[in-house]
Amino acid sequence: MVLVYPSYYDDFHCIADRCEDTCCAGWEIDIDDDTYDKYMSVGGDFGARLIESIKTYGEELEKSGENKISDNPQILAYGESQIGLSAVDVKMKSSEHKETESGDGVAEKTDVGRGSEDEGYELHGFRLTDDLRCPFLDDHNLCDIYKELGESALCEVCTNTPRNYLEYCDRREISISASCPEAARLIYGSPEKITFICKDVPGRIDVESDEEETELGEFLIKVRDEAIRILQDRSRSLSERIGIFMKHSEAVQEAINNWESSGKALPDGVTSVLSDVHKSKDEGVDVSVPSAGCGQFDEASDAINNKDYQNKIYREFLTRMSIYSGLASIGDRWADRVQLLFELFIGDEESEGIEGLCEDQDECDDLHGDTDGVYEGDKYPDYVRDERYRDVYLKAISDLSEYMLREDRLYEYEHLLVYYAFLLLNRSIDDYDYLTKAKLVVMSYYMNRDMDAETFLRKGELTREDRQENARIYAREVEHAEENMADLEEELMFS
Repeated sequence: MVLVYPSYYDDFHCIADRCEDTCCAGWEIDIDDDTYDKYMSVGGDFGARLIESIKTYGEELEKSGENKISDNPQILAYGESQIGLSAVDVKMKSSEHKETESGDGVAEKTDVGRGSEDEGYELHGFRLTDDLRCPFLDDHNLCDIYKELGESALCEVCTNTPRNYLEYCDRREISISASCPEAARLIYGSPEKITFICKDVPGRIDVESDEEETELGEFLIKVRDEAIRILQDRSRSLSERIGIFMKHSEAVQEAINNWESSGKALPDGVTSVLSDVHKSKDEGVDVSVPSAGCGQFDEASDAINNKDYQNKIYREFLTRMSIYSGLASIGDRWADRVQLLFELFIGDEESEGIEGLCEDQDECDDLHGDTDGVYEGDKYPDYVRDERYRDVYLKAISDLSEYMLREDRLYEYEHLLVYYAFLLLNRSIDDYDYLTKAKLVVMSYYMNRDMDAETFLRKGELTREDRQENARIYAREVEHAEENMADLEEELMFS
């Protein structure tokens, strides 16, 4: 078996009670069958506590008679169908999985498909406390099960957190989720390019690949390596890299489509696109690829002063906000960030917006800058509710870009793109939809940058801790709810 993981993975370890967050609160925690059997065999007072603290999915819903689909995806997205923290994500299944709301208002997985080896959903989970904490999480954020029974007694979810797994073609790929504070520090901490370890280890994965899947898997491995090299090409601006990455992704998708529809052999990578890109480097060829929510902002371009370019950037921001504000919120931090983005950069009748941060006009100009003249057009587009919000947004991302260039920290955005490229692209082994996942890689970067612009506008700086916190909030929202991931991909599929 081949094991693949980013080089910083070797340095990861849980810092337990020293962590500023906890992965043991805010969502459901499933218990695998083997661990459940082990817990049921524990005697004494602790065994009684285990029995009392475990629920069987579906039974309580049947007793209460509730069958309401929940809009709250506060589940720990585990099991083979999820990208979640400990997901052994062999395939991104679109199964009959439903989420229903229990009496405590927390979204739970029902017993539809549970217990089936094919579906990968567990039958049991812990009963969370009223404040949505694991019942075995003590006041110091330490685990009572670990203290009482040892590390070997932890269920698969708790053992694997915050690791992501993808298995295909006798290959296991491991990453650690940026939703974990310690993982985020490792992902974004070094200015050096992210590298990956690839080594042969004993054993085989449980999933067998047929000839067709093996052929596609080998192709995806090659083209993702090409994609990561594109994203790490520091001779180009970030926006150029993103444009080339998207052109490369379109060529990858075209090759997959031809292979699927006509049986045409998959190429040995997509080298023709890379060759064209090298030719274009000295010719000023446009490498941008418009896509819903993925509009580019060139941190090194004079185009920011062009009103058509400005309109495009703001329109793409509004598209992103329309998409992301429709996601079900996992926790207050995401909802608070989205609300701040609306208040600062869009405005609505119920919010005070940018003026609400200031006691007088002079203070407001000090905080947001003088936006007079940022837009010189005769008329604002219809989609702009208030010209001041639009100009504040454009100035915020421009100032943020200059700040990150000045601080020599653009590598943090490069790392973000590479992180999501490694996490998402090869999940197309199941649905053949490489291009949609590439779009999500790019949109994830731009949404993170929007959150950073909001932070920068409020604070006048963006510390490394700020950048990592925004990355954590975004990762927790997107990576740990199957419903949200599916909604994002659906939005991007036809864009």
